[in-house]
Amino acid sequence: MLSSFVVAFGFVEGTLNFVAGRLAERIGRKKVLLYGWLSAIPIPVMVLLAPSWGWIVAATVLLGVNQGLCWSMTQTAKMDITPTDERGLTMGLNEFSGYVGVAGAGIVTGYLAIGFGPRMGLFLFGTVVIGLAIVLTLIAIRETHGWAKVESARHASGAATGPKARLPRNISDNPTTRDVFTLMSWRDLGYGIGALAFGIIANVTGVVTSGFWFVAIAMFLSGSLVMLWGEETHPSLNPQGE
Repeated sequence: MLSSFVVAFGFVEGTLNFVAGRLAERIGRKKVLLYGWLSAIPIPVMVLLAPSWGWIVAATVLLGVNQGLCWSMTQTAKMDITPTDERGLTMGLNEFSGYVGVAGAGIVTGYLAIGFGPRMGLFLFGTVVIGLAIVLTLIAIRETHGWAKVESARHASGAATGPKARLPRNISDNPTTRDVFTLMSWRDLGYGIGALAFGIIANVTGVVTSGFWFVAIAMFLSGSLVMLWGEETHPSLNPQGE
């Protein structure tokens, strides 16, 4: 039962993370963000009225859609309007604020569950958050795609300063969706090998923590390799990379 919950969320969110980026280039960041929150509207009702675990899994699928579209757009929109030499800080702040919000939501829903019951507590919290998010998206969020277009035009004209994207061989300067998918799937096997090895180790040892230890050690080793042989891309720290 738990595996169906996790797999449903992970598969859907991963797919929508991929789709959201390309979709945002066509219709804009704000619309994708709005669609993400609209997809979440049924979730509180489904949790409240769920007669079986299947309803919870279905609600989790919608949660994956919401997360895949909305979280991707928070990152993309921030990158659009952030100077190139501050994007690392911006990404860190985005992740920090997001997970602080998750922690805060856990505390609030815990108290609501104590006061109103688990289902009603989640229903109340989810309804308020989704409603506020939709209203704020409509009246307070600005479209940021224009900033990205301006920066792209500057790079195309040669007027932009700073590092340029270094794509692998056989990838054009304007990669298609297929190019990006193949690059991140089997042409760049880091993520795939890590996920596969995690599953194999956890299955062979019978202990999930063994898989986590493998990931931790692999991350340490890969980070060490980057530190020793990687090339700095920050424009202020490596002006020669322009």
